[in-house]
Amino acid sequence: MSNPYIVGMAVVGDRFYGREELINKVLASGRDGFCMMGNRRIGKTSFLRHLEFLIKGEYPNFISVYWDLQACQVEADLTEQLKDGLLDAEEQLKETGIDYEELEESEDLFDLMGRLKRGVIQRNKKLILLVDEAESLIDVGKVNRGLLGKLRAVMQDATFVRTILCAARHLSEVNQIELAGARFLDGFEPVLFVSSLTDADADALIAQSLTGGGLRFPDEMAADIKEKTHCHPYLIQSVCFYLYDHEMDLEKAYDYVMQQGMAEKAFADDFRYLAPVEKQILMQIYQAAGTTFGGIQGPVGLDAQTLSRLLGTLEACGYIKETGGGYYLANHFFTRWLQSNETRLREMPSVVSDEAILSFRFE
Repeated sequence: MSNPYIVGMAVVGDRFYGREELINKVLASGRDGFCMMGNRRIGKTSFLRHLEFLIKGEYPNFISVYWDLQACQVEADLTEQLKDGLLDAEEQLKETGIDYEELEESEDLFDLMGRLKRGVIQRNKKLILLVDEAESLIDVGKVNRGLLGKLRAVMQDATFVRTILCAARHLSEVNQIELAGARFLDGFEPVLFVSSLTDADADALIAQSLTGGGLRFPDEMAADIKEKTHCHPYLIQSVCFYLYDHEMDLEKAYDYVMQQGMAEKAFADDFRYLAPVEKQILMQIYQAAGTTFGGIQGPVGLDAQTLSRLLGTLEACGYIKETGGGYYLANHFFTRWLQSNETRLREMPSVVSDEAILSFRFE
């Protein structure tokens, strides 16, 4: 039997575990603008692709279009990527009576959106726009602020579209780009975080309970995997991938995960996506091997409200955990990465400012 654990690519259907609360919020609530933030490899793309999968099979009043903005900077880039997403959704469009070829003829992004809007409204449907790598909107706005403002207006046109933005944490920098009368993320807040799995969902992932093809671990072994990974789905998949194919103990599997280039790059990006003040907090916790609220507040010099907010975002993103009144690094692998790279952390400047990370509301 082939290895059921999937590393380095999106998972959907019976390979996808958890996120029920987030799925219900974006598909069953009355909101039409969402922004989801999360660290590298936490499963943002899988979340969007699984939504696409669910909508195609279970939500006949919705049309899902996956729009990958990676490396987009100008209108032509955005138009080309949207057409790719519409091509993937061609069957849904055809079933609804919308002609993809007519949409594809348009070379103007907003004309294309207008045609799509008319087709969706005429057929009493709702477009679910699944926007991946949305941090590219920062580059779009730096090149053309007016384009960013027009794009925001279309994405928030609730008459025909529900927009779900997924991005790394530095999307918060888009709020620093001045738009007429609003910040870009107004209307997409409160921000939701794509974080670690619940304990039960992590158990299901380890066991591959939806397919029955997973490993069967003693309870204490499964508990160790969950504790070391902090129920991070990519890390769980990686550990189990090695254990499935090779006879080795857990510590050896953990070592193999740390040797992956993908893990190394993901942790480096996660560190760069911390604002300077967040790095101060994180390093205070790391160097003290765990500390209290007061033990953090004194050295970083923040008021209690601001510190509580920042600790909340760091915990929601899986950097830290609160246990017994103290704060600790949550992830064994990220801790090992910090230990291995401590001497060069100063060479990794933040790509997020303190102002940006404090600029949005979150749930």
